[in-house]
Amino acid sequence: MKKITQLQNTLYLILENMKNKKNIILILYLISLLPIFLLAHFNYMSGDDFGFGSYAHQGYLNGGFLSMIKAVLVSVKDFYLNWQGTYSAIFMFSINPAFINENLYFFTTYFLVLFFIFSNYLFLNTILKKYLDNYKIFIIFIISTFIQIQYVHNLNSSFYWYNGSVYYTFFYSLELILYALIYKYYFDNKDILKYLIVVLSIFFVGGNFVSTLNYLIILFLLCLYFVYKKQDFKFIVILLIVSIFFFGVSVFAPGNKVRQLYYISESVTPLKSILYSYKNAFMYFKLLNKGSIIFSIAIINYLLKDFKVRLNLKLLIFLTFIIFSVYAALFTPPIYAMGIFNLWDRIINIIYFKLYLFIILITFLWINYFKLKFKSVFLKYFILFFMVFNIIEFEHSSFFKSLNPLINGQAFIYREENLERIKLLNDENLKFVTLKPFRVKIEALYFMDIYDDEEDWIIKQIEDYYLKEVKKVN
Repeated sequence: MKKITQLQNTLYLILENMKNKKNIILILYLISLLPIFLLAHFNYMSGDDFGFGSYAHQGYLNGGFLSMIKAVLVSVKDFYLNWQGTYSAIFMFSINPAFINENLYFFTTYFLVLFFIFSNYLFLNTILKKYLDNYKIFIIFIISTFIQIQYVHNLNSSFYWYNGSVYYTFFYSLELILYALIYKYYFDNKDILKYLIVVLSIFFVGGNFVSTLNYLIILFLLCLYFVYKKQDFKFIVILLIVSIFFFGVSVFAPGNKVRQLYYISESVTPLKSILYSYKNAFMYFKLLNKGSIIFSIAIINYLLKDFKVRLNLKLLIFLTFIIFSVYAALFTPPIYAMGIFNLWDRIINIIYFKLYLFIILITFLWINYFKLKFKSVFLKYFILFFMVFNIIEFEHSSFFKSLNPLINGQAFIYREENLERIKLLNDENLKFVTLKPFRVKIEALYFMDIYDDEEDWIIKQIEDYYLKEVKKVN
């Protein structure tokens, strides 16, 4: 017990002494991101990037930037009618600068990581600024984004592969921004924000169904909250109705029927979808990196130790169930719409992003309850008990996953092979191109290639993108 107390005091002392060293913390944080950004310069298009980018690419080649914009709009219309209804996502898929020049694909990582960081900061700062000082908010922001970026489930489909990352990571980040703006509108009296909120919501619900359904559920819960508190709920109701309408525009698109026929393997009833969602929620929770989460809980709850929320036990249990149900709802769209039970990595990424925030919230509420109820030091030891067993496996972090290919030279080989392909595919004198398989497949950069595709749909997309006939090596 004495050792635990010493560890506790050491932890608190370190945090207090670091108040005047924010710049050092920030520099260390940026250093942790450096290999991620450096590796981005060895990244090139993959998989669906070609299919969704062919309109924009050919438009730019045939008529420059304005022609490219027109082609993007045609792309949105064509995919909406013939493949999927997520109109905003299709728009985002079609505007990668790499469609102008393949060497600009590094923009993917810079854009997604920085947007993710910005959205988290805006969200946390907006929610916490009335209750905590800038230093505590800064530490919570650094810890939470560091853990989420460094221990992301799949680095490739979160920050490197444009199509998959934009579809989920970008829209997750946009969702956080929306919550921050809604909070500012209601609690900071920023009335002018309502127009921006509506426009962003219309755009947001045209993204992936996983994030959109969660957003609609949270808007509905906010409606109930404002009605219960007898606050002005007119705007949030209007926002919910508008969001549901445009979500319907996305859901009932003609192209979704085509996509369902391609993917769906089993018809799933709504009730079965909900039950499987709860089952998956428990299963994926067990697979989460517990060490990093426990570390976050310990530090963040220390920083929130003076922030009191008075809840009775029944209300606390009810809120815990609601929060867990919102988390479970993240699994429902792929199960119900396409019969997908083993989720794609890009979906798991945002599920874990949101689960991380939910766990912090739930544990804070329970810790706060016990502190207020029993007025004892039990909770401090409870936190520290888990901290003793906290092992953050940094060798499996995004830092090392990005750094290793740069050190061992694989990144340079991968870039060389991609440039060789690009040179062949852009050669106007060649109508037929044979592409060799990659010798190196870097975990962070490699998503899918023509040699992983038995149905040759990637070859078809590359052919449409470059207007050439593409073959594999026999």
